Amino acid sequence: MRPANKVGFAVDAMPELRTSRAALFERDSCRRRGLKDRRRGSLRIEDYGAKLRSVLRRHGELEAAFPKHDVLAMLESPKEFVNLVAGARGDEEVRRQIMNSLDLFYFWMLQPRARPVFKRLMEEATARERQIVLRTQRLLERQKLISKLLLDGLTGRNFAPALAFYLDKSPVYLRDMARLAAEIDQKRAA
Repeated sequence: MRPANKVGFAVDAMPELRTSRAALFERDSCRRRGLKDRRRGSLRIEDYGAKLRSVLRRHGELEAAFPKHDVLAMLESPKEFVNLVAGARGDEEVRRQIMNSLDLFYFWMLQPRARPVFKRLMEEATARERQIVLRTQRLLERQKLISKLLLDGLTGRNFAPALAFYLDKSPVYLRDMARLAAEIDQKRAA
């Protein structure tokens, strides 16, 4: 005899009922996931919004501190930028700039739905804001400096996973940022 379910029917007696219940559950599960994804998307907008405001605010402070220098142009050469800022304002300012860049790197690489949100925010930004954000990300090219910051405790005692992740994924991220900038510039030109 076949085993009975809680209602008393043989388990295999109603396979189409089991299938339709599974389909309903799957459909309901997809709806719930969709709502969660939408909520996550709005959280990503808030995360990115706060971080982008911080990047732009810091850039404005640097422009005010260095009126004779084109800070945006200096970001084309991260080494020159780091040397000037560290020399005049100290290592803490460089550390803050790098922390902002690392946060955006983390969002892009690890947060669900972060990439489309960031792309949309960059498309909606002014050309200057976009240049500031994308050029600030070039600070991640300074592998030796960032490795030292991570070793010195930027992420706490357990720095090894963060360091390995940064060294492994930052070149990919920087290529993604360059591609994104080119893609947006092409859309604007068309």
